[in-house]
Amino acid sequence: MLQMLDEGKSLAATAAAVGSAVPSVRRVGERYLAAGVEVALKDAKRPIPPRKLDARQEAAIVAMVCGPPPEGRARWTIMLIVEECMKRKLVEQVGRETIRVLLKNHALKPWREKNVVRSPDRRGVRRTDGRRPRHPGATSRRVGAGRRPG
Repeated sequence: MLQMLDEGKSLAATAAAVGSAVPSVRRVGERYLAAGVEVALKDAKRPIPPRKLDARQEAAIVAMVCGPPPEGRARWTIMLIVEECMKRKLVEQVGRETIRVLLKNHALKPWREKNVVRSPDRRGVRRTDGRRPRHPGATSRRVGAGRRPG
């Protein structure tokens, strides 16, 4: 880019030649003129936004989601978590995307029964190893039954 600009090419021609956008070429040229080639070839540091939730708030939300959903609800949804967080005053304000990222970072899927910690008094749908419980009178399946040749 810098070489083409030095040769007198226009911003549009330089952008088209290098497969970039005109504003990007302009910024590189301006950085070169202001601070030299070293600065022109590196992007400026971008500010890191402050965290929306602290560790205590995150832990409280994760604990809430690992428990049973509110009365009248079968499972947690992201919007329900947002509403409950503000209702229980865990946070003053929080968006659904913040909650989604929090759940993703903790590998939580509260809408899936087997991924949520439940109290021992509730009947489980799955065994501790994640498989379905066997019924006492069930017969074993034939080997290969229902499989496609692959």
